[in-house]
Amino acid sequence: MTDRGDDESITSTADFRYWLDINNEDGSIITGLVNSLDGAFYVFTSTSIWRLSDTGNADAPFRADRVSATVGPASFGSVVLLNNGDPSSSGVYFFNEYG
Repeated sequence: MTDRGDDESITSTADFRYWLDINNEDGSIITGLVNSLDGAFYVFTSTSIWRLSDTGNADAPFRADRVSATVGPASFGSVVLLNNGDPSSSGVYFFNEYG
């Protein structure tokens, strides 16, 4: 990769996979991605929420755990991270098609 513009390219090999498959059975597209207050990442589809946790393993740096299989944000831009300094009201909020 010697072309200009390849700086952002990451090569995956049989031994190293630099991506994570969010295996959403219903085929919903990803509608949001946010870094939470506890350092985890959350991936949203219109029908599910996934928490990406750091594994500490360079070969598989994140583990995806499904938090919800029934609800998620309706679209990009409907996910908001609120950090007002009060842990009881800080969190990730979103709008979905149900309200």
